[in-house]
Order: sequence, then C-alpha cells, then structure tokens
Amino acid sequence: MYWVKRYEYHGERAFIKSYPNYSVDFKLDVLTYMNEHGTSFFETAAFFNLSSHTPLLDWQNRVKTLGWAALQFFLKKGRPEMKK
Repeated sequence: MYWVKRYEYHGERAFIKSYPNYSVDFKLDVLTYMNEHGTSFFETAAFFNLSSHTPLLDWQNRVKTLGWAALQFFLKKGRPEMKK
C-alpha cells in the first residue's frame, strides 16, 4: 500500500533511488504537516516521497526526548572510518 501511495503522489520519480540529507527546516515541515493533518507515518512519508517511514519515527522520538534542536544532529550511517 505504501508504494502505491508514493506512486499516486509522485509517479515514476517516486522510485528513483536517492540518499538525501534532510535539512532541519524540512524535518520540521514534515513533522508539522503530520501533526496538523493527522496523517500516519506511512501516509506522511509517501506524501513527502521519503524512502520509508523510519526517519519520521526517529525525528519524532528525538523531538520528544531532546527537543526541536535535536533535529540538526544526525548519526552517520555505515561503518566507522578506519584509523590510520
């Protein structure tokens, strides 16, 4: 169902792979939209063409535990760099 919604909102470009770093303003806009419109994590992720709903869960948990300022920090994905 999630993929269908993404296709309805964005057409074929919904399936183009990307690995973006989202700005704090974008994260705030997404969370505000979700709260104001009462949409689910899946619906909001599809509307904003996110690859999954998981970032929304992370952003919301950070805001609840650490406040809005926590959205500007992100964890680096992947393996840690090797020491020389």
